[in-house]
Amino acid sequence: AQAEPLLDLLAREGAAAVAESPETAAKLVVVAAAFGKDPRTFVPGTDLVAVVTDAIAEDGSFGAWPGPFASGLAAVALDRAGEAVPAALTTHLLTYANEDGGFGFGAGEPSDADSTGMALLGLLADGSDATSEATEKARAWATANQAEDGSWPGYNPVNSTAIMGGALASAGGDPAGAVTYLTGQQAASGAFTNAGADDFIATTQAALLLGGASYLDVTAGATPDATPSESPAAAPTAASTAVAVPASPDAVPATTAPASPPATTDGGSAPRG
Repeated sequence: AQAEPLLDLLAREGAAAVAESPETAAKLVVVAAAFGKDPRTFVPGTDLVAVVTDAIAEDGSFGAWPGPFASGLAAVALDRAGEAVPAALTTHLLTYANEDGGFGFGAGEPSDADSTGMALLGLLADGSDATSEATEKARAWATANQAEDGSWPGYNPVNSTAIMGGALASAGGDPAGAVTYLTGQQAASGAFTNAGADDFIATTQAALLLGGASYLDVTAGATPDATPSESPAAAPTAASTAVAVPASPDAVPATTAPASPPATTDGGSAPRG
């Protein structure tokens, strides 16, 4: 019941946001699926699944800002909608894979946790034999590049750790180090920060991992597995994880990337997908 006003807002404003960015449509598909809504009718007059499918180009690239984050997000959205992931989408996603197993924000760019995390989720969404080797290599990259404190570096390490940790867990890896790092980063307000200030996107990303979920499997009834922080910050709860829905469609949980161009808080910039 707590989430219904927010879902109503997303349904009302979704069409305008989707018109600006197919990536936003993909995020809204995930939100709809998480709350048991049909993404084809969640936004009146707009079939979000069709928007995602129609935004896949002939070369398999997706969205206003093509890259591994956008491609992975599209694959996850289609999987959450019960659709098969198009082979062209997966083939294009694999073109961003580096020799080290990770993915960078563009072809030939150094591997980073944000790009690798969402790419890994996209590969898992596909789940075909064609992705098995890349999946294992991406998982190995994540393990090899995790810092001793459990984090991964990035534009904002909280975001990077949350997205990579969730993907690693979805791939059968151990997210314990990432969870430990995140619980130590929570502010007294209960939020997670970016450059020292409470940040909505960092908070929604962290809530997913602390709730034991990722874009691939988050549902409104998720129950947190994480051990609450001993700091005065408010520990994440099942309700807060499940209702981590923003006040506007553009702010549906996104992420950051450590490389240029600069990140923004909506779906209209390359790093944020």
